[in-house]
Amino acid sequence: FGGVGGAASIAVSLASNSTANVVEARLDKAAVSGAAGGLAITANEAVQVTADAGVASVATAISLNGVAFAGGGAGTQVDVNNTTRAYVQDSTLNLTGDLTLDAQDHTKVESGVAVLAVAAGLNFAAAAAGSVVRGTVTPTVQAFIANSDVKAQDIAVTASADPQLSLDARGVAASTGSAIGVSKAIATLTPQVSASVGSGAGQKIEAGSLSISASQLLPKDANGNDLANAEVHAVGSSGGVLLGFDATVTRVTNDGSVTAYLADGSTLQIAGATQVQAMNHTVQLADSSSDAYGLLAVGVTLATVATDTTTLAYLGTGVKLTGGSLIVHAEGNDNNLAYTAAGAGGLGAGASATPTTLTTSLVTAEIRTGAPGRGVNLTQTGDGSLEVSAEHLAQFNQNLRTSAIGFISGSGVTARGTVDSTVTAAVGDGVDVRARKVDITADNVVVKPALDEGSNLSGYAYGLAAGTGSTSTNTLSLDTRVVIGNADLTVVGQPNDETALTLAAKNTLDVSDSVNFKAGGLGAGVRVDTSITTLEDLARVDIGAGAMLAAAGRMEISARGTGEVTVAALAEASGVVGVVTGASTVDIKPQNEVLIGAGAKLLGASDIWISTGRSGDFATDTYALNEIGRAHV
Repeated sequence: FGGVGGAASIAVSLASNSTANVVEARLDKAAVSGAAGGLAITANEAVQVTADAGVASVATAISLNGVAFAGGGAGTQVDVNNTTRAYVQDSTLNLTGDLTLDAQDHTKVESGVAVLAVAAGLNFAAAAAGSVVRGTVTPTVQAFIANSDVKAQDIAVTASADPQLSLDARGVAASTGSAIGVSKAIATLTPQVSASVGSGAGQKIEAGSLSISASQLLPKDANGNDLANAEVHAVGSSGGVLLGFDATVTRVTNDGSVTAYLADGSTLQIAGATQVQAMNHTVQLADSSSDAYGLLAVGVTLATVATDTTTLAYLGTGVKLTGGSLIVHAEGNDNNLAYTAAGAGGLGAGASATPTTLTTSLVTAEIRTGAPGRGVNLTQTGDGSLEVSAEHLAQFNQNLRTSAIGFISGSGVTARGTVDSTVTAAVGDGVDVRARKVDITADNVVVKPALDEGSNLSGYAYGLAAGTGSTSTNTLSLDTRVVIGNADLTVVGQPNDETALTLAAKNTLDVSDSVNFKAGGLGAGVRVDTSITTLEDLARVDIGAGAMLAAAGRMEISARGTGEVTVAALAEASGVVGVVTGASTVDIKPQNEVLIGAGAKLLGASDIWISTGRSGDFATDTYALNEIGRAHV
């Protein structure tokens, strides 16, 4: 009656790498004089890690009642947790040249996994493939002057990191029976970058100019082109005569923090420009693709990008600065992309995809609480300008493709994009500023561009009975403020009609979402739901009780916004019975406010323009809301 035979093959491969370096360059409790050629303190870390793993598993049973099983699994784990510092601490420097502190981290991680599992048996066969790749990069980068008395020509303190994390997980499972495959790629970035300058009690920082800069930057390729900080891919394919199931999962997280500041209680005398700047620029991409084939076939993909970034630039409490000009600037830019593709083919076929982007950011530029006799005086040298500015650009997108073909087939999509962005430019209570020009601005921008390749989301399902549907949800929260506490801002000079003092908060929306789904069969149904909604769209200028604002020229105070928002939903159901349903929603509610507290005083030698929803010279804010819907049955 025939023999019974069997074959089994199992293969596993694992790789792990961990790095925790400390790189420092420092002056600690030192006294240095002279150095006419300049003094440079530099720390540079450049770690490159490559980790790969791969296996192949094949099992064949050729007897009449043969049973075969093939299983393959591979994984990699890379952890980089480095610290890089360049600093001067508890020291006295009397230099005739420049002082430069520079700390840099250039971490690059590449890791990939590939798995193949094949099983063939005349009676029963099963193949399973699993690939997992994980990477974590946590650089700490610091450049600072602390508790020191420093005199130099020009002082520059710079800290930067440009992490790059590239992960790739691939798996293929094939069988004459059942095939199951799972591929996962998970990336986590948490850079902590700071640059600061501070004097101790009875000490002073004296220089011709002072620049403090902290940055998270984009890595570059050999030609100088920008690359993503994190890019992860998961690709899977499973095929079985009876069952094919494949799932791919990607996730990227970036919780980077960037801070530049003058320390509490510091005293500075800077003949020229003082700049305190924090820049936090990130790009993340998660890409998942799965295909499944069999009598019963299911393909599932998930791609998620989540960022929670913090960017701070500030003068600490009780800082005393005498100088030629001052810039306090905080800038964030997060670009999050989630791509998915899912396909299934069989007698019963189903494909599902879920791309998600979650963008959370906090950007603040401020002069913190003042102290009696310790103010900011920019009237003695230089152009006397003060700029306190905070801005954030949130870019996000999802790109999705699904397909299902079978006697009974269906495909489904749930796409989600959220933005929660808080931007603040502030001057705290008790601050006393004297300048020749003052600009304090907060700008919040959200962009979801139309894609060159067409719809953001698209898919189809064909079969005797076929259905497809999508839900695309875009939720935006913008909190944008210029805040003046109980402070004195005085712009000096001869009376004139030029703009001398500007307080401005503004939100900008440029968001587009397009979906296109089709179904065909004896019975066919399509549902498409799309929405773009603001939970908060606040632009506010808040002048606190007791504040004093005086200007030798014109004052311009405004809270404004603008936007262009487009939703396009296309659906087609072709068959003897075809049904199309869905809803498109655009709900934008701008809230623009200028609030002036009790006892606040505004004194202008020229006009005082206070406006919401338009400029002071009556240029109206514009919003364009577009909804496009087409259904074919």
